[in-house]
Amino acid sequence: SGKKSKSGKLDRKKLEGAVDQILRDLEIEGEFRKPSLREVPIVRATMIPIFYGGLAYRYLKVEYKRSMGLELGDDEKQEVIERFLGGAAAWDALTDDEQDDLIAGDFWKRP
Repeated sequence: SGKKSKSGKLDRKKLEGAVDQILRDLEIEGEFRKPSLREVPIVRATMIPIFYGGLAYRYLKVEYKRSMGLELGDDEKQEVIERFLGGAAAWDALTDDEQDDLIAGDFWKRP
């Protein structure tokens, strides 16, 4: 029930506004949904160096503390032990008691 102009056509601006509102109200999921900001390729490309830079910083910080003989926090000790075990999956496969024993047993220290 849109208004027709003198030429008999629907008012384009009102029609576009109604279509835009309908599209905003729809919740489309799957591959046809509007991508989030993190999924836009240019944003992803700029986030890669930031992500890997953070990993490198954390690794170097822990290795510096280890080389200087400084005390590591439990999460840092866990990180070192995970590297020795071959990854986080191996750490997660251990029981809580085994994880506690590895951290308490100073297995994270340099040989």
